[in-house]
Amino acid sequence: MLASVPKPERDKILRSLTDEQLEELLWEWRFWARPEQLAPSDHWQMWAVIAGRGFGKTRTGAEWVRQQVKAGRRRIALVAPTAADARDVMVEGESGLLSVCWDKDRDSKGILVGRPVYEPSKRRVTWANGAVAITYSADEPERLRGPQHDAGWLDEVGAWRYPAAWDMYKFGLRLGTAPQTIVTTTPKPTPLMIRLLSLSGTVKTGGSTYDNAANLAPEFVEDIRKAYEGTQLGRQEIHAELIDPSEYGLLKRPWWRKWVHREMPECSAVIQSWDLSYGEKEESGSFSACTTWGVFKPKKDAPECMILLDAWRGRVPFPELRRKAQDLYDDHNPDFVLVENKASGLSLVQELRKAGIPVRKFDPNAVITGIRGGQGFDAKRVRAHASSVILEGGRVYAPCRLNEDRKSRNPAEFVDWAEAVIAECETFQGVAGEVNDYVDTCTQAWLTLRRGMNLATVDDAEPAKPTKQPKRKAMYG
Repeated sequence: MLASVPKPERDKILRSLTDEQLEELLWEWRFWARPEQLAPSDHWQMWAVIAGRGFGKTRTGAEWVRQQVKAGRRRIALVAPTAADARDVMVEGESGLLSVCWDKDRDSKGILVGRPVYEPSKRRVTWANGAVAITYSADEPERLRGPQHDAGWLDEVGAWRYPAAWDMYKFGLRLGTAPQTIVTTTPKPTPLMIRLLSLSGTVKTGGSTYDNAANLAPEFVEDIRKAYEGTQLGRQEIHAELIDPSEYGLLKRPWWRKWVHREMPECSAVIQSWDLSYGEKEESGSFSACTTWGVFKPKKDAPECMILLDAWRGRVPFPELRRKAQDLYDDHNPDFVLVENKASGLSLVQELRKAGIPVRKFDPNAVITGIRGGQGFDAKRVRAHASSVILEGGRVYAPCRLNEDRKSRNPAEFVDWAEAVIAECETFQGVAGEVNDYVDTCTQAWLTLRRGMNLATVDDAEPAKPTKQPKRKAMYG
């Protein structure tokens, strides 16, 4: 390989090349790539590039797809955490497909492949030889039900909200004789990430942010070194270490109780808790989320507990959000709807009250009586800590997945929508840039229950008085 030749000899070879040869070399990824950015030579089904921020993961994934098209792959899936991520990073990004593909690319038979054409409305990237790549959002697993592929590039799997996106993708990876997948991600200890890395046929490569320091702004490298080196976040985001979820601290997975009975319990009260996005437009990039909770006693002499009855999250404009809130209210008939008192929450409160729906506003900065949190992510951490006593006390349940016979539940797995909530809670750190929509709905629901529905703890400034609620049949079976 020319890149491995000593510099004096390499310079001599480069001076002997024609302009055409130099142009071809400019687009030759094997010349520019670091060894860990090149596909393993051994037989594999999935190549997992687990690396720090700025490592060059996107370039690695895009160049691999480019090589697959040149090698004859015809149907490729491009799956990102959101549709915007697929478009802005995988396709149109500085290291995306449109940037790395050369208009003179040819396949092994000499047929022109060229730079692809991107049709955003069709979510389609098409090459001159007929190869097609389709973009998908991991937030919409059902979109992957039906399409077939012979290769796939899965980006930032650590940020995927729904494990079902992997399952639906895998069912469609059935074309050709040896379909393959590349995963490019900074690791997060989600159940899906741990599951993928344990699969047979998976080869792992990667590295740290510092491996690509020569191509990053010096100020950036120095800033992250000073701010994050030696921290838990730095271990994950810089050095790509898969952190043990138990190290995250506040909202631990083992604290969740498993509901294994076929029928859901009789609930004395039901509430819905909303976290609203900052923007009212779908393209704002922010998500709204809602969790529905039932209050019940697992035993006659037991303290009141909570069970997660439903969870929803979406990125929708306000008119659709208003309709979704009405639909969820109609589905579960909660005693009241809890709405965060900021962003589009104010508008939603007004609209729901007009419709006769009981709404309570939750002040995101008020934690418990007599204690106020800080602002922004500091407040989120304070609220998580204040509400964790309910979770740690074994008073929060989530339903397990129904078995195939639909008569019993599998105690080893939570239902998908509950798993999405639990996975987000267990990795919550309260730092900028992380997904915490579900965490916010959980903590504000738990705090409200703790304060006003006979779930107060001894350190509350004013112990809540029990409220009488009508008995409710098990309508969530």
